[in-house]
Amino acid sequence: MLTTTILLFSYANLDGAVIASIALSLGVMLEAIISKYFAINILAKIKANQNDNPKEELTYKGIVQFYYPLAITSILSLGVHPFVTFLIGQSRMSIESLAVLPVINSLVFVFRAVGLSFHEAFIALLGKNGEGYKPLRNFGFVVGSLATIFLFGITTTPFATIWFHNISGLSIELTELSIIPATIVSILPALTFLISVQRAVLVYVRNTSPLTTATIIEVVIIVVVLFVGITYFNLVGVLAAAIAYISGRLIANIYLTFPYNRAVSKF
Repeated sequence: MLTTTILLFSYANLDGAVIASIALSLGVMLEAIISKYFAINILAKIKANQNDNPKEELTYKGIVQFYYPLAITSILSLGVHPFVTFLIGQSRMSIESLAVLPVINSLVFVFRAVGLSFHEAFIALLGKNGEGYKPLRNFGFVVGSLATIFLFGITTTPFATIWFHNISGLSIELTELSIIPATIVSILPALTFLISVQRAVLVYVRNTSPLTTATIIEVVIIVVVLFVGITYFNLVGVLAAAIAYISGRLIANIYLTFPYNRAVSKF
């Protein structure tokens, strides 16, 4: 994606949105092809083990019962963004907020991405009876804390100006508008690690229903907090969005604590 973006930016007279769309599409397609190539030998080993050790047959009904809460979770997580955009459009300093929010999100995502990928690693390394839980949990706590500390180190220091103004190209006024919301959402990498651990454990024990409920709660909290902040407190849109995102994720984390603790007690 980065190479495509640089080449199109340098040699093609295209709008930024078009360049981003092409780069994203090519990146995803290439990722799928490479993933298929790397998975060939692994799939062969899995099929060989299944032939040597036949187990209970997995039915489509079983797949649907396990997977549909996860599918709904992804749909809801992505579906909240249009609501956020719409509400910010009704807020004070709406145009400025819509301009800076993607820049803030891109910075935060760099640090959140490590926590998002930890979900798969956690499941793969848990072991047959959850014996890998404690070292994985401790690793997630350390790395999640470090990610948040590093992000705070950017958003609360002169590095914020360097990132938002010099690198991202925002004006000084928009840079100043970005700093407080960016500082508020700097806790998200740690919360992402936490929810990745919670989700991984629940997926491991095949109890995926609470994940859907947690996502519904998170989406509702985000929309309600954003609406209240804009309508009744007249907050700047990007500031209201930052508070809403943190509120939604915190409540989701708290809700998942209960099924997560029950699942961990079985290890």
